[in-house]
Amino acid sequence: MNTLRSGDTGDEVKELQRMLQEQGFFKGEIDGKFLAEVKKAVIYFQETHVGSNGEFLDVDGIVGQGTWWALRNPVGEAQKSYLTGSIPAGLTPLRVKQLEIALREHQLGVHEEPNGSNSGGGVEKYGNKKNPWCCYFWSWCNKQCFGSYSLKAQYGLNSAAWKKAQELSMARLKGEYLPIPGDAFMMFYRDDKGKLTNVGHIGFVLRVEVKDGKAVAINTIEGNASNRVKLGKRHLADASIVGFINNFPPDEQPTNWETGLIRATTMDNDSTRSVKK
Repeated sequence: MNTLRSGDTGDEVKELQRMLQEQGFFKGEIDGKFLAEVKKAVIYFQETHVGSNGEFLDVDGIVGQGTWWALRNPVGEAQKSYLTGSIPAGLTPLRVKQLEIALREHQLGVHEEPNGSNSGGGVEKYGNKKNPWCCYFWSWCNKQCFGSYSLKAQYGLNSAAWKKAQELSMARLKGEYLPIPGDAFMMFYRDDKGKLTNVGHIGFVLRVEVKDGKAVAINTIEGNASNRVKLGKRHLADASIVGFINNFPPDEQPTNWETGLIRATTMDNDSTRSVKK
């Protein structure tokens, strides 16, 4: 298949639209036109799926070979990243509790039924109304941990959650802050002019790789990633990762916690592939 991008037309665009529609990312007409709604669907697919190397796809709205592969292999064995849930030592009690809650959902195997439906398989308990549910998952886990919503209400829209976190002085910009396990990471796609859009994704920071005092990569626990609760690895060089939400009180700000990522394993060898489920 050829590389596709905004403005392209033809049968390959129709095939792209069909694949995105079957997986619940695109609701428009199958007309063979790569317009704004198709690009938006591609971006969200890229934010939540890995390529053949087990790493999350580049979020650029362009359908190259990595994205085509993931579209053909959107769930199941191909989307496993072969990590195990390992909470870092040295965290404060509430942060440990938060990560335990999120990891438990992963261990329960919560996933969409059928794939692409944004429902079924335990997803509804997060409060989702058949919409993308990553922020519903984060918000639900947050309430289970704290007993109430840190952002004062349940959020299902990432841009609204980020705005509220900014208002509450909980938002931290990437590059200006060392994320702590238990924080949320926040992604927003940037358009061709570098401007942030409202197409986003959110999940928990599980572990952090630090070099020269700066965070360079994170292990994550994410809802609605490959249509399930998933463990993964994300590189902070990704321009779509804009920052973090630190919603913990002052006495829950550890400074000497264990850094380093989980080493992924498969049945036959050790690998740098990013977990089962």
